[in-house]
Amino acid sequence: MISRIVSCAIAVFLSMPTQAEPVRSTELAEAAPLAAKLGGTLGAPLPELQGTRAAPAFEALAVPLPRAAPDRARALDSVITGSVPSAVFGSVALPFRNLPAAKRWSYIYSQIGLPPIAGCEGDSACLERGGRLQGVIDEARQARFLDKLRMVTAAVNDMIAYAADSELYGTLDYWATPSETLLAGRGDCEDYAILKMAALKAAGIPSGSMSLVVLRDRERDFYHAVLAVTTDQGHLILDNLRDAVVVDRRLPSYQPLFSVSQDRSWIHGVRRAPGDAIAARRPPLGAVAPGEGFDPAADR
Repeated sequence: MISRIVSCAIAVFLSMPTQAEPVRSTELAEAAPLAAKLGGTLGAPLPELQGTRAAPAFEALAVPLPRAAPDRARALDSVITGSVPSAVFGSVALPFRNLPAAKRWSYIYSQIGLPPIAGCEGDSACLERGGRLQGVIDEARQARFLDKLRMVTAAVNDMIAYAADSELYGTLDYWATPSETLLAGRGDCEDYAILKMAALKAAGIPSGSMSLVVLRDRERDFYHAVLAVTTDQGHLILDNLRDAVVVDRRLPSYQPLFSVSQDRSWIHGVRRAPGDAIAARRPPLGAVAPGEGFDPAADR
């Protein structure tokens, strides 16, 4: 566990907010200057999810939730998955086109539905890891909702060793496909999240309920990435730094920067004080390398 944290940690070179006040809505005009600076286009603010205040039993993730009402027939067990990653970690989420990671993400998402061993190409270690993951997926299909998440995050954390992109791929930031991660047997924080998303999709979790969230951990002072599963009772976070699945409110030091899901992407902001523009002090998104830090060359 300590090695995962140390490997993923690096100082951030820009001044960022330390105690952000969570907000639930904002005027689109506040984010317009940021959009212009980043060279993208903002859409309309996303609506809040209904019922995001989780019950104590859900927040503790220790005992079963009460059964959902009869009109919620599509529920996975007692939790209903949402379809938009709005306000994860108490943030403001705004649709954002031209995200620097969008092109790579589009290709990665096209690979997420492939079988785990699709890219093993006769590599015995990869075939072994892929077979183990397929076994977890098969078991998770029959499991309750929260158990699906627990089983997959623990399995991926166990079978993939942490390694920085600079070591594996010779570049500061590289988002690997699930097959590439299984073949290497190693990866950094976003690679864990992508592989978990693929496994959970195969286990029956709706794709639109899952998002890869790139963030800054203000407590440890490094960039990071996690998988968020959105439900009508909150956002559940799957992290390579821990095997436990926790509600986002239990990770107050996580400040989201941007997120991707299916063919959509968002930027996330917070308000430091009344009247401040959201996300006014953030590094250029193309220069953020989860697990590595800030890449000044990417903003030249």
